[in-house]
Amino acid sequence: MKYPTIRLCELCNSEFEIQKSTKRKFCSIECRLKHLSIIKTKPIITEIKQCEKCGENHDGTYGSGRFCSSVCARSFATFKNRKEIHKKISQTLKTKKTIYIEKQCVQCEKTFTSLIRKNQIYCSMKCCKQVQIEKFKSLDFRDYMRDVQTKRVKDNIHSGWQSRLGKPPSYPERFFMRVFKNNSILYTRELHVGKYFIDFALEDKKIAIEIDGKQHNYPDRQMKDAEKDLFLTTSGWKVYRIKWKAINTDDGKKYIKTEIDKMVNFINVN
Repeated sequence: MKYPTIRLCELCNSEFEIQKSTKRKFCSIECRLKHLSIIKTKPIITEIKQCEKCGENHDGTYGSGRFCSSVCARSFATFKNRKEIHKKISQTLKTKKTIYIEKQCVQCEKTFTSLIRKNQIYCSMKCCKQVQIEKFKSLDFRDYMRDVQTKRVKDNIHSGWQSRLGKPPSYPERFFMRVFKNNSILYTRELHVGKYFIDFALEDKKIAIEIDGKQHNYPDRQMKDAEKDLFLTTSGWKVYRIKWKAINTDDGKKYIKTEIDKMVNFINVN
């Protein structure tokens, strides 16, 4: 689009020439100030400034007053002028005074320096974590949290156990979802039984199928799995666990195929 090079001043109707696509309506800064004094009742800024981009005089009413129009402001902040802008910012930050004060760590009682406005009470993250660990291990804190949760239950405002259905299934779970679909096996994923969740529950036969990844090899996780199996068996469920192995190798594919055959046979028998 080509812009006109000649315009008429809206105040004195005299012609003036423009060099770029600006929204300039007046031939001079004097005409603009006269126009503002006519349509506005508030005092007019009569200080004339020079645009940092094009060098033309303007009244400083646009933006911060550094440029005469939006075109000059946008074209100034280019890659060529970035170094100049960064220099001004760095000079401003260097001249700004930063006040440090000495404090004493609450945990190790060592002295350290910190900003005067910063509410820092520990010298390092190590001391902070030690305090948090000691806090959670203390019996007083556990009793306090137990009383809070008991009160929430009595007042009927406790949210209880949250469902895991909102979380996306893992790859092993997605794999066995396709296996159940291919074998026409109806299941319920993440069924809530007591305080536990069953990976795949066959409610009509009361069979709980659990897919165990690598995290189930740790001793603490095995103890929790044993507690879960004991609770489910006493509640009338049959627990069947499948140890997952990657299927990107031939051995892994053979192992998973045999496990699927065993699982399907277990479901048909029960």
